[in-house]
Amino acid sequence: MKNNTPNTLALRMPSAAVSLLSLSIFAGLSAHAESQLDIEEITITGRKMEEGLQHAPIAISAFSELELENRGAVDITDVAAASPNVHFQTGGSTSGMSAAPTVFIRGIGQSDFNVNNDPAVGMYIDGIYLGRMLGSLTDLMDLDRVEVLRGPQGTLFGRNSIGGAINLISKKPDPAQGFEGNVSLAVGENGYRFLKASSSIPISEHVAARVGGFYRERDGYVDAVQYDDLQLGGEDVWGVRGALRFELSDDMSIDFAADWSKRQDPPAAILPTQLGNISAEPGSGNVAGDDRSTFPSAFRFNTGLAHFAGASVPSPNAAWVSTDTATCSDASLVNTSLDCYGNAHILGNDKVNSLWVDKEGNKITPEQKLDAGGASLIFSWDMDIGTLTVTSAYREMDASFTNDNDFTPYVIFQNDNDDFEQSQYSHEFQLAGKISESLSYVTGLYYFNEDAQQDVSLITPLLPPAGAAPAAATLPFFQTIERKVENTSKAAYAQLVYGISETLDLTLGARYTKNDKMVDLNLFRGDKTAPWFTVQQRDEQSAEETNVLVNLSWDYSDDVMLYGQFSNGFRDGGWPVRFPGLPEGIPDLDTVEFGSEQVDSFELGIKSMMLDGVLRLNAAVFQTDYQDMQLEFSDPVLNGAPNTSNLGEASISGFEAELNYVATDNLRFDVSIGFLNSSLDSILGGELVSGADNTLTTITTANQLPYNPDWQIAFGVNHTFDFTSGAFMRSRIDWMYTDDQFYSIENSPRNAQSSYSTVNASVTYITSEEDWEFTLGAKNLTDEEYATTSRTQADSGSSFENRARPREIYLQARYRFYAD
Repeated sequence: MKNNTPNTLALRMPSAAVSLLSLSIFAGLSAHAESQLDIEEITITGRKMEEGLQHAPIAISAFSELELENRGAVDITDVAAASPNVHFQTGGSTSGMSAAPTVFIRGIGQSDFNVNNDPAVGMYIDGIYLGRMLGSLTDLMDLDRVEVLRGPQGTLFGRNSIGGAINLISKKPDPAQGFEGNVSLAVGENGYRFLKASSSIPISEHVAARVGGFYRERDGYVDAVQYDDLQLGGEDVWGVRGALRFELSDDMSIDFAADWSKRQDPPAAILPTQLGNISAEPGSGNVAGDDRSTFPSAFRFNTGLAHFAGASVPSPNAAWVSTDTATCSDASLVNTSLDCYGNAHILGNDKVNSLWVDKEGNKITPEQKLDAGGASLIFSWDMDIGTLTVTSAYREMDASFTNDNDFTPYVIFQNDNDDFEQSQYSHEFQLAGKISESLSYVTGLYYFNEDAQQDVSLITPLLPPAGAAPAAATLPFFQTIERKVENTSKAAYAQLVYGISETLDLTLGARYTKNDKMVDLNLFRGDKTAPWFTVQQRDEQSAEETNVLVNLSWDYSDDVMLYGQFSNGFRDGGWPVRFPGLPEGIPDLDTVEFGSEQVDSFELGIKSMMLDGVLRLNAAVFQTDYQDMQLEFSDPVLNGAPNTSNLGEASISGFEAELNYVATDNLRFDVSIGFLNSSLDSILGGELVSGADNTLTTITTANQLPYNPDWQIAFGVNHTFDFTSGAFMRSRIDWMYTDDQFYSIENSPRNAQSSYSTVNASVTYITSEEDWEFTLGAKNLTDEEYATTSRTQADSGSSFENRARPREIYLQARYRFYAD
């Protein structure tokens, strides 16, 4: 599977786009346009200090505001596509919510959204950590730049950044800057509507403000089988942000910022790729030689018959299969019987968008809601010994969402997350400065506290629970788990940079972290007001970790730097929290908890500017050793539900290269290449069984790690053309390739994604005053079809995938205004 090479690029461009791109590129080759494409020396803070991108001996990609505009970037997924060995895609295969992304850097990440699972890639807004991946699909609103750090960031960023970190840096108010701002409006295919505005407002000589906001709407693009009027994958999201800066003196300032966003979308674009009948293995022991699954849900879907203990006849517990066994067994009524399908399919009424009912008897609408926001206060004081920065922040999130998985008339399995809340606050004290000309430092103290709650109901019409139930109990099988977590993290860190000579620097860093975690699980079955089964459990974890960094950098010349680095990091442990149908409801949590995982990373890199500053080449090779890896698999002991255990060790090696070349004043090429070579080195016990019934799979060291494509390549061309009026045209085309990969450790063909490539293109006309811009652009120009995630549900024997958005052509106008 891993032997493909990048496909030959074949563009199926609309004729208008081809004409505009051709006009801009070929007409401009003979023009003497003032360059709009110079390679910027971006100032970054990836090492908690301000320094130039080319002077930081770390693997980092940085995108300025201009670069983001040129690429037509809307959210973080657009940035990730241009960064080597970075996977950031909309998710939803488990949660049903597009805003639950899947994020991996250098083959390490998280695909589960649960409140008890910590991310492996740290997400930050202005240096403030986001504790949950849900809601981290952040829009690029009023940003100064985006920084993508690759490799473990254990010393300066801390826990849960073993793959890397993504930091969004907002524009700051500036009292010295005059009144200015911009407004963008876009419309396009699939109901695309976009509005974004921001402005800098000087209030006095020492006080300034910035305000901004956005609104984005897109129609769904996958038809839900269940409803005639519901399309999946749409977006309806808006957000606002405000910031204030108070300059108390020449060396003291206070920055306050607050933001809020709200989205109300249809479910994610999930397609069933296989339902029920997923096995044709002979001799599986099924009834009358039938080789299809014997698991109750899957067998019923395949045959229309109840199946208990090898008998395809109604049993004393047939009420768990249907309230009307005879009717549901009649194939002629398979699409009409409300006894079989609850409220999921109502003929003649395509406006009734309800899937079953929730635990309180209310109809569930296919709608995903997410409110998220926060505020921060940053105090900065430049002193003789260094700069003291004190950051205090609070963030919260409130979401509700549902996942029907297949959206067919047959309700196979449904999750209803009717309450997903999280709040966090953090404090950081940082002191950075120089002790001498040859010794600089960063040191700090950090505190983080998080409270989160998730109430999720499991609805499985044909799954009889594995425990005794009252004779009067009827469908659907209803199980609700209330999950509550409290996480506290305390840390102290320091990093020293010592100039051994004028060309040789040694960096030493260390961080000590102490984490305390607590989980409460409350499970009940049946009506919440009168459940026939309840169980409660609580467990706690504590861990202490020390991470280190050693970096040696050498300025070979004024334009070339070489470096070598060792660093490590860790991700917190936790608990599995999905227990469908277990007789005991919840196993003893202290017997199924998993501990933290660790990575050690070795890296060699180069930073270079050549040909008088028109060619930039940054590259790195790395080796990552992965210990106590938290393997996610479908556990037969948990009826095929997802489980996580420290069951493996792995190695991930690879290289990355980023090249920017300004060939002429009006022509620039951008290339990024990422390569991964990963292996599962060992599994506790030699192998791991995953799945349920006839979906059982044996995981061995021959299995490939998920979300680990061999190759990721991005190639972009930027061109400008001047008109005699002083106006000019800017065009850009980007081709992005991703190699074959699996989306699960089981390496099932049903969860495999073959290689694919996508193309984005745009042409922008900019007036002579540079106040108006008009853009014709396209995302996924070749209309490539591929899945961003996929999963197999072991108990029902069904597979699902989340489809990427189709081609979208858009028109955009932008106006910039300034005070006289």
